[in-house]
Amino acid sequence: MRALADKIETGRVTLRQGNEELVLVLPGQMVMEVKAEDEEKGSKGTQHSLEVELKWWTGLRSPGGGTAGVKRPPGRSCRIAAIFA
Repeated sequence: MRALADKIETGRVTLRQGNEELVLVLPGQMVMEVKAEDEEKGSKGTQHSLEVELKWWTGLRSPGGGTAGVKRPPGRSCRIAAIFA
């Protein structure tokens, strides 16, 4: 979590999965939503989760000097379940 927070602080997070890469250029100000959930999973018991979601709008300035947004190959989806790099 600390390493991800450090990347967010720089204004640039790169997600990679296999050969696919998604670069997030983040603005200096974002909306953060934090949600805690308990979900009953039958014989496994109760599953607990803590979800942190960051939201921003295209066009805001990044701490790194760029414009906030998502950089991806043309025609590609933004959905990557990935490890950040």
